[in-house]
Amino acid sequence: MSSATSVAAAAASPWQTLPTELKWMVLKYCITTHQEIIIDEHYRYLDELLKIATRNHELHDLALEMYYSKNVFCPYTDEDADAL
Repeated sequence: MSSATSVAAAAASPWQTLPTELKWMVLKYCITTHQEIIIDEHYRYLDELLKIATRNHELHDLALEMYYSKNVFCPYTDEDADAL
């Protein structure tokens, strides 16, 4: 591949030129939270996650791994907890 071709490919997809550590930092900002995610919020986060995760295979894999490994999930709502 010529240097002009590689520059054109990089310009077409700047995300792929980033080091993995920077990709993790961007995704962490976009799809993680310091609070527990209750079921109702999970669906809201999934909407955002799907916007990110459908861009390409690599982004899909990184986004799902980040979302499910760095967040804490609560399987019930606050109302459900009150009823217990």
